[in-house]
Amino acid sequence: QDMSAERIHRAVRDIAEDYGIPVHSLTSGAGDDATASLGGRSFYPVTKPSVLMLFDDGIARYDAGEVWHLIDNEMRMPLTLRQKGSLGGLDWSRYTHLIIPGGRGNLPERTQERVEQWITEERGTLIALRQSAHWAQDAFLDGEDETASESSEENLRLSYEEMSVRDAEHIIGGAIVATDIDTTHPLAFGMQNRMLPAMRNTTATLDWPKDNPYAIVSAYPEDDVLLTGYMSEKRQIELAGTPAVIAEPKGRGNVVLIADNPAFRGYFLGTNRLLMNAIFFSDLIDIPSGQYEEE
Repeated sequence: QDMSAERIHRAVRDIAEDYGIPVHSLTSGAGDDATASLGGRSFYPVTKPSVLMLFDDGIARYDAGEVWHLIDNEMRMPLTLRQKGSLGGLDWSRYTHLIIPGGRGNLPERTQERVEQWITEERGTLIALRQSAHWAQDAFLDGEDETASESSEENLRLSYEEMSVRDAEHIIGGAIVATDIDTTHPLAFGMQNRMLPAMRNTTATLDWPKDNPYAIVSAYPEDDVLLTGYMSEKRQIELAGTPAVIAEPKGRGNVVLIADNPAFRGYFLGTNRLLMNAIFFSDLIDIPSGQYEEE
């Protein structure tokens, strides 16, 4: 270090004042029982992310625009936009993260295979949102296919004119729901309150991971999932206790699934942080080595 202690102190003080960042001085690099020692193996450098986001070809335009606004306009970070149907010849080595916003996020088979290779062998991180998260779970994390409907003793027949009214009863047009977030997870960096409100405007739910008990970054609570807005009792029951955010290592990369749109309308600042943490801290997600069974 070729700067004097006085110059370093002034520089840190100016940065703290300009950006509102609290700075804590330390007298030792040794941590206590709850804190890792400085310079130890618990600390990793944050590498500069290079983010690719898909749009068009079935991707919801509002969803893509809101994520674009957050990263480009609010965070002032470069973001590459690419049409979902124009991924042939893409140099995947240029990117560390791929974001697939809500909508029809399913990829052609060959592209899906290339994305899986990029995740598992090239340390890529896939971040899939809303409907795309459910497709990605089936495509990359061996999610269960629940398309088969339960048989009924009686055939159900309804008048066509009732369809719009009955369908509207269970549509989630926009409701604020509670999520319980694991504040110790890398993707929850900077969060202190376990209850994080999220905007929900989709009915699909994610499956619970099978083999990794640490993969749930946040989940919807079993009780009182609805904070404000309208959601039918049926949808509340379906949502309760399901994962809201899943983060799992896959090969040398990672897959992050976010059930809702974290950048909704540009003002959900808490879930905004989840998305940005997924971009910056995805390499901090570890693979469990123990054997875990229900007692």
